[in-house]
Amino acid sequence: MLHHLPAEQKVNNLREVHRVLKPGGEFHMMDMEGPGDAVPDHQPGWVERLLHAHAHLKENSASNVIAVMKEAGFADAAKVGRWKRLVGSVAYYKGVR
Repeated sequence: MLHHLPAEQKVNNLREVHRVLKPGGEFHMMDMEGPGDAVPDHQPGWVERLLHAHAHLKENSASNVIAVMKEAGFADAAKVGRWKRLVGSVAYYKGVR
């Protein structure tokens, strides 16, 4: 659901997650991949192209999500996996307090 939030709200929400985690606690998140996360040699279908054209996903590339996680205070913020679905891909992220 992170991709549904305005930019400033993304940081604020993740700061709150960071605040309530105990030191050393891990945060795991999954969200739709943005258009900047294309897999080499992958030709997206019409549904995937339609989803990536949506304003909510335009800023949801892995580099942007990781930057927001770092701005919220997470150490070792990283994309740790992906799940290819018929209607697009889901990215998995992890950060540590």
